[in-house]
Amino acid sequence: MTINMIMPIISCAISFILPQVKVWYDSKGTFSPYVTRSKSMGKYKFFRGGSAYMISFKYSDALNVCFIVMMYGISMPILFPIGAITLTLQRLSERT
Repeated sequence: MTINMIMPIISCAISFILPQVKVWYDSKGTFSPYVTRSKSMGKYKFFRGGSAYMISFKYSDALNVCFIVMMYGISMPILFPIGAITLTLQRLSERT
């Protein structure tokens, strides 16, 4: 659960860094929208466009955390604050 707690932060960082690396590669290190290596509009949209937002993965992660906390929280009460922190971090990372 502690690994699950830091995963929203890691996924948020990856989802921010990876598109910037793609844009940097496409613009030959200048970040200019007018300088590009792309030869077609499809390639340009691949490098400059964002990814699709998959609500099903976010929803299943939240349900997984709730299930594990409610199932094992009685015997390990530390899971309740860990689960609350996990759900809060997931919510905050979805809002950004």
